[in-house]
Amino acid sequence: MSGQTALENAWTFWYHRKSKGGAESYEDSIKSIATFDTVEEFWQIYNHLRRPDEVTVGTDYHLFRAGVKPTWEDEHNRAGGKWIVRLKKGLVSRYWEELLIAMIGEQLSDSASDICGAVVSVRYSEDSISIWNRSSRSDAVNARIKQMARKFLRLPSFVKLEYKPHEDSIIDNQREEWRRSHDDGHGGDNKATPTGDGGDGTGWMKSSTSRRSVDRSNSGSINFRRDRRESGDGDSRSGTRPSYGSSTG
Repeated sequence: MSGQTALENAWTFWYHRKSKGGAESYEDSIKSIATFDTVEEFWQIYNHLRRPDEVTVGTDYHLFRAGVKPTWEDEHNRAGGKWIVRLKKGLVSRYWEELLIAMIGEQLSDSASDICGAVVSVRYSEDSISIWNRSSRSDAVNARIKQMARKFLRLPSFVKLEYKPHEDSIIDNQREEWRRSHDDGHGGDNKATPTGDGGDGTGWMKSSTSRRSVDRSNSGSINFRRDRRESGDGDSRSGTRPSYGSSTG
């Protein structure tokens, strides 16, 4: 697009809210928000979204390369895995933004094709961010992704990143489904609406713009890496370092 800064690849934001009672499958409940391929479009879309620390517990945001669906079974993901970092409540919005900037700038690996996307998960006791890559068996590549993620997120050395192949996640999910199917409380009619707080599919939008479509027109000059955050947790990286999640994460 004329006058805008093109990215090497196009990316798509996705939204998912965990349903209660298994009323809707994961495949059906993930919703595509918008696709972009310039720096300016990224900031325009991102600034319409509620920050992770503003959404309902059980919510996930995903940012994946265009054409890659954020599921374990997608052909780009099925042989891969993810690096996970767990964070205490109140920190996730800052690190999610840093991760997105590094990822769309192709800073996390020597080869752009190694990275599939990233996920932020908001839960009750802690939040987490994860980086999905294409192959769980490429030890050298995975070590490089871990190194670059630690560098760009500026994580202290005591914060551990856990790697989990998707095939292990699939096994864990099957065990959880079996457990639920044998739970006496399973099978109720409690149906949640996973796409929004009000059932209108806009749980991911800021309240002031929840009925507006995302305008993909040129929004003016927007710096790729901003020192001043327009929104988020409002906490500066300088000064006292915050506390993190469990080092066993």
